[in-house]
Amino acid sequence: AEKDFHYVAVYRSNVSGFSPKLMTPYATVGGTQFTDAGAISNGQRFYYRLSSVDFSGNESSFSPEISASIDGVEVGNDLPTEFALSQNYPNPFNPTTRIGYSVPEKVHVTLKVYDVLGREVATLIDGERVQGRYETEFDGSRFASGVYVYRIQAGSFTETRRFILQK
Repeated sequence: AEKDFHYVAVYRSNVSGFSPKLMTPYATVGGTQFTDAGAISNGQRFYYRLSSVDFSGNESSFSPEISASIDGVEVGNDLPTEFALSQNYPNPFNPTTRIGYSVPEKVHVTLKVYDVLGREVATLIDGERVQGRYETEFDGSRFASGVYVYRIQAGSFTETRRFILQK
C-alpha cells in the first residue's frame, strides 16, 4: 500500500456516463471494501466511479465506470401499510439530496423533479416496486439554484413536495 494513501472517494449516479468532476463524493472508504447501504431500490441500476485521495487532498484520475443493480431487498417485519413521500434531506442542499418513499404493495412508481415553471427536469424513479421503504438520490450539480418540486405517482397515490437547491 502507498504510504501517502488517505482514502478512496466513491461517486455514485443513476445515470450512465456521468462525470464526477463537480460532484461531492457519495462516500469515502479507508479500506478495500465498500457496501452501499443506500442502494435499496429494487431493480434500479447504480453507476460508480472511484478515485484515490492522498493526505494532502490530491485526487487521482477517476476509475472507469462500474455498475450494479439490486435484485432483491431484505425486509423485516416493519413493512409500510400506506403510501408516503418523505421530505428530502438535507434541504436546502448542494449538490445532492436524498428522498425517501414507502409503498404498501407492488406498484409502478414514478418520481420526477420539476422546476418552478412546472417543466420536468429529471426522472429519478420509473419502475415497479414491491412493498417496502426506499430512498433515492437527486444530484442537482447540473441545475441552477432555486426551488424545485418532486412528485411521486404510485398507482392512484400522488404527492408533491418542494426543495431548494442552494449553490
